[in-house]
Amino acid sequence: LHDALPIYAAQERSRGGEIIVARRNLDRFYEAASACDLHESDPRWGRALLSEAIVDRGFGDFDRSLDKVLKLEQLASSHGWKGLLGAAKLSRANHHQDHFQISAARPLYREALALFDGEASRRWEVSTWNNLGLSHAYSGERAAAQRCFESALERAKALTDFRGLALAHEGLSSLALSRA
Repeated sequence: LHDALPIYAAQERSRGGEIIVARRNLDRFYEAASACDLHESDPRWGRALLSEAIVDRGFGDFDRSLDKVLKLEQLASSHGWKGLLGAAKLSRANHHQDHFQISAARPLYREALALFDGEASRRWEVSTWNNLGLSHAYSGERAAAQRCFESALERAKALTDFRGLALAHEGLSSLALSRA
């Protein structure tokens, strides 16, 4: 089992809309993990669960996705997977925001930001700042939204995270256009 390459491939494919290919990548991971008797405390299980939640969300199965995110929160808490716990809170916050439950989403975004630590969490951090910016923009809190998008932009530049850069620029552009 070569690290978590099939898991990361699944995440990238699902973000690009290739949900069926993403599912195949996850299946490859599970086959390899079973063949290697990967211990349940290995964080690759958590990454796979997060990827499954992303894939389910891509298929429009929001309830199933949320169930997996909640399971990931439990596993991450019990195994000390701090970054994955942050990613689970980010995913749960996104679920609430997708259902226009901004007051439930915002504290989860803040909790996620507090949990992210180290290089592996940096892209999640960019995503969290962008989504927190959206939550402020949806509520008409332009100054707060701008600060969040600028935070995302700064971090995305440091990572050369083109997706994060694009989303931060889109958020800032929307704010600028709404002022006109």
